[in-house]
Amino acid sequence: MSSPPQPRPEGELIKRAMKRKRMSARKAAAAAGMSEGRWRQIVSGVQHVSAGVTMAVTGPADTVARMALVVDVTPEGLAEAGREDAAEELRILISEKPAPPAPASSEQMLGELEPWQQDIIASALSERPRSPRERALLLRALAEKWERQAQADDTQSGDSQ
Repeated sequence: MSSPPQPRPEGELIKRAMKRKRMSARKAAAAAGMSEGRWRQIVSGVQHVSAGVTMAVTGPADTVARMALVVDVTPEGLAEAGREDAAEELRILISEKPAPPAPASSEQMLGELEPWQQDIIASALSERPRSPRERALLLRALAEKWERQAQADDTQSGDSQ
């Protein structure tokens, strides 16, 4: 009887990266757009064919690259693990990955409010120079105050649910 297939170096690399990120196989697989079962097969290097029968698994380069992208493995790491083909695919994925959207500016966010709301917030924020953290805390406090007032108004008018 032969010994079971051993994990491949890229599988071990991905497994260590998952551990570092504290990411489950389920979440990682979903983020890579594949099934958890297939993810586990490629990481372990083993596919269970039937009772007591296993076979070695080598993931396709594009699949291994998607997996590596999800868990922040570098192209250099894949190349060192002997998967230059997957490293090249990962380089392509990284170059195509869109930049995260820029956060909305204060003006954009205020522009979505009614003029009277804009006036209240602008007045509160301009009382003295404030750090971004102070501004966030102030806006959160205003929102909570308005939410409490709305709930109280609902309760008084009998509209509470």
